[in-house]
Amino acid sequence: MIKYIISFYVILFFLPVYCENTDTNFPKDVHLDKLFQDKGKANFKINELIEIIEGKDKKYELKEYFDQGTEFEKLLFTVKKLQESVDKFQAIQLLYYALEFKLYRSEQEKHYISFMISRLFSYIKYPKLANNYLDDSIPQFLNQIENPEIKYKLYSQYANLLNKNDSIEKAAVAYVQVLKLAKIIKDSVQILKSQNNYGFISQRNKNLDTAIRYYRLNQDKRFKNIDPTIYAFSFGNFGSLCYDIKQYDSAIYYVQKELDLLNQIPSIEGIENSYLILGKSYIALNKIDSAKKYLKLTIQSSLIGKSIKTNEIATKLLIETISKDNNNVELKNFITDYFILNDSIKNSIYLESKEYEIKLNHFLKLIEESKNTKQNFEDLNEYNTMLRYTIITLAILLLFIVMIAIERSNSRKKMALSNERLNFRNKQLEDLIAQVSETNEKNSILLKELHHRVKNNLQVISSLFNLQVNSPNINAQTYSTLRDAQSRVHSISLVHKKMYQNEQVDHLDFKKYLTTLAKDIQDFHSNELDFEIIAEELFLNINVAVPLGLIFNELFTNSNKHAKQNELLKIKIELEKVGDRYRFIYTDNGVGVRLKDMEQFDDNSIGLTLISLLSQQLNAKIEYKEANQPEYGFWFSIESSFT
Repeated sequence: MIKYIISFYVILFFLPVYCENTDTNFPKDVHLDKLFQDKGKANFKINELIEIIEGKDKKYELKEYFDQGTEFEKLLFTVKKLQESVDKFQAIQLLYYALEFKLYRSEQEKHYISFMISRLFSYIKYPKLANNYLDDSIPQFLNQIENPEIKYKLYSQYANLLNKNDSIEKAAVAYVQVLKLAKIIKDSVQILKSQNNYGFISQRNKNLDTAIRYYRLNQDKRFKNIDPTIYAFSFGNFGSLCYDIKQYDSAIYYVQKELDLLNQIPSIEGIENSYLILGKSYIALNKIDSAKKYLKLTIQSSLIGKSIKTNEIATKLLIETISKDNNNVELKNFITDYFILNDSIKNSIYLESKEYEIKLNHFLKLIEESKNTKQNFEDLNEYNTMLRYTIITLAILLLFIVMIAIERSNSRKKMALSNERLNFRNKQLEDLIAQVSETNEKNSILLKELHHRVKNNLQVISSLFNLQVNSPNINAQTYSTLRDAQSRVHSISLVHKKMYQNEQVDHLDFKKYLTTLAKDIQDFHSNELDFEIIAEELFLNINVAVPLGLIFNELFTNSNKHAKQNELLKIKIELEKVGDRYRFIYTDNGVGVRLKDMEQFDDNSIGLTLISLLSQQLNAKIEYKEANQPEYGFWFSIESSFT
C-alpha cells in the first residue's frame, strides 16, 4: 500500500513538468515550449535569415545554422527542409503556429511568414488559400531585402502568385519591378524571362502595344543561345496576340515558328497551347483539314500533360469542326477513342483531387483546433507555478483519502477501477464509431459524386448521338443504329442516376429501375405500352445492375420495334426464386418468334450478341421458348444468383 501511495505522489508532483514539455505534432527539431522561452531572441538578422533560406545554393548544410539559431530560427530552417519535400502541409502548419502564437520578432518577419505560406499553398495548387496571405504590405517587405538577387527571386515569385490569382493589375506593377531587378543583377536569362512575363501580363491586361514591344524585344537573335525556350515562346506569344486581334495568317506563321524552335531544343513545354492556337486559326480561315490535324494534336498533348481545360476546349472545337464537315464515320471514331481514354483520365484526376481535398480539409481542421491549443498553452505557462503548489496540496489531501479508501474497502476500489476502465473503453469505442461514421459519410459523398459525374458523361454521349440522329443527311439504317446505341447508353446512365439518388449508394432497387427504364423506352419509341412487373423489392449492386439493365433494354427495345399486333402492346416481367438463384421471365403479346427461327437468327444481330455476352458476364443461364399461352407471343428467361 505504501508503494502505491508513493507512486501516486510522484506522478502528481511531476505532472506540471510533463504538461510543460508536451509539444504538438511538430517535427523533432521544433519544440513549442522552447519557442515561448526564446520568444524575442535573435541570433540572425532578418536579411541573413532570408539569404540562408532563399539562397541559390540548395546544397548547403543547415546543421551549422541549427546549432547557431534560436528556436524560432530553427523553425524557419525546418520549414526550408520541409518545403523542398513532399510534406508541404507540415511546413504550412509550422508557419501558421508562428503567426498564430506571434512568435515573429518584427513586422518584416511577419510579412515574410505570410509570403512563405502563400507560396506553399500555391505549390500545392490552392490559389484561393494562397491569396488570403497576399496583402498589400508584401511589396514594402520585399523592398527592404538587401540582397538584389534574393530580392529579384522573391519579387518574381510574388508577381507569379498575383498572376495565378488573376490579380492582373497588381501583377503588372510587380512585373515592372521584377524587370528592373533583373537588369540590376545583370542576368541575361532573367531579363529574357522578365520581358516575356511582362509582355504576357500586358496582353492579359489588354495593353497590346506594350505586349508587342516586349515580345519583339525577346525575338532578338542574340537571345536564342541564352534561353532557347523563352526565345521560342516570344514567337508563340506573339502569335497568340495576332490571333486575339484576328490576324490569323500571322498567328499561324509565328506559332509555327515557335514549334520549329521547340523541336530543335527539343521541348514540349506549353506545346498544347500552341497547337490550340493553330487549330483555332485554321478554323477561322475555314481550312478544315489543317484545323482537325492541330486540334487532334492539342488533345493528345493535353492528355499527356493532364491539361483538362485545354483538352475540353479542343474537344468541343473538333466535334464542331467534324460535324460541319459531315463526316459521320470520323466523328464516330473520334468520340469512341476520346471517351475511352479521356474520360478514364478525367475520372482519375477527379478522384485524386477529391482525395487531396479531404486531406486538406483534415489539415485545416487541425489548424482550427490549434487556436484552442494556443490559449491553453499560454494559460499553462502563466499558471504553471501555482498549479504545482496546488497539486502538491491536493496530493497530500488525496493521500489521506486514498489511505482511508483502501482501509475501508479494497473490493470497492477494484470495482471503481473496473468501471473507470470500462468508461474509458466506451469512450474509445464512441470515438472510433464517430471516426468510422465520418469516413463512411465522406466515402458516400465521393461515391455519389462519382455516379453523378459518370451519369453526366453518359448524357453528353447521348446528346452527341442525338446530334447525329437529327442530321438531315442520315439514312434509315444509321438512324436505327444510333438510336439503339443511344438507348443502351441511357440504360447505363439511368443506373448511375438511381445510384446517386439513393440513400444507399452501393445498391439499386432494380424493380423501380426497370419501371423507369420501360417508361423511358416507351417515350423514346412513342408507343402505347401496358407494362407490369411482378416481383418483390430486389436490391442489386452496380456490377449486376448495369449488364442486367442492358439486357432488359434490348428486350424492351425489341418489343417496341418488332412486336407487331393489333392490340395494345403488353410486356410482363416476373421474378421467381429458384433455390438460391433468381429467374426473371420476360413476355410480350406480339406475334412471337418460333424457336427454330430464333436458333437460325442472323449471327450479326447486335442485340442477341449483346444479350449473350452480358449473360456470360453475369454467369447466367438464358432460355427462349415458343409461347405456351395464347395471350403471349415472345418468352425469355434469365437465371442467376445475381451477386
